[in-house]
Amino acid sequence: MVYSKVSMIEIKEILLRATDGYGIRAISKSLGIHRKTIKGYINLAKELGVKLDSKDNITDEIVGKIKAKMLSDKNKKVLSTRDKILLPHKEKIE
Repeated sequence: MVYSKVSMIEIKEILLRATDGYGIRAISKSLGIHRKTIKGYINLAKELGVKLDSKDNITDEIVGKIKAKMLSDKNKKVLSTRDKILLPHKEKIE
């Protein structure tokens, strides 16, 4: 599968299928989205306190919060171990 942005509709569909009891692999095959991506959205929903036991819990507001949280997490820069060690001494090195 190739990287593609997941739309709000697809996020909602992932969560709705999860509430229906579909497994991650089944959701992945039916929507054409990688399993890790689906697992990430489901885990993020749980972190935000969404109970996946009823379709009524999956609202557009919740989906918007999940999308915003995922985007903010992706924009955070992850430093390698090398950078963590060397960046504090950058001025001395240069």
